[in-house]
Amino acid sequence: MQSLKFFGGVNSLSEAKRTRADLIDGMKYLSSCGTIEEAAAQRKKLAKKHHADTGAGGATMAEINAEFDTFTSIDEEYQLVVRMIETHPNLFNKSKAAHTKQAARTIATNFRSELAKEENRAKVADGAATIFRVFVDSLLKG
Repeated sequence: MQSLKFFGGVNSLSEAKRTRADLIDGMKYLSSCGTIEEAAAQRKKLAKKHHADTGAGGATMAEINAEFDTFTSIDEEYQLVVRMIETHPNLFNKSKAAHTKQAARTIATNFRSELAKEENRAKVADGAATIFRVFVDSLLKG
């Protein structure tokens, strides 16, 4: 099972936004993109210039594709974390972390229900459902 690859330990929406911005700012080709749509458009633009069929060689295009995959993973995990923080803000507020085990179980049950809906949707991201499940399991352990 996977855990949160990019946003483990994030405790607030502002922290999640800052983490996402830092991760994307460090990218070579897609750092100026704010959304998946912008990243896809930038990738398409770069493909016209760097694709192996243009004689530019495939190494740069492979880097661009790998960076786009990373961008997509970061964005999907970010959306998941934001949804969790907005749905259950008290879980992420350390000063209000006095939830009983029963409250944590209720929240975990809600997450499992949402997970079932997520898994039934048109193949979101391969890792999103797994990350969601790991988060729920970590709630039950905590």
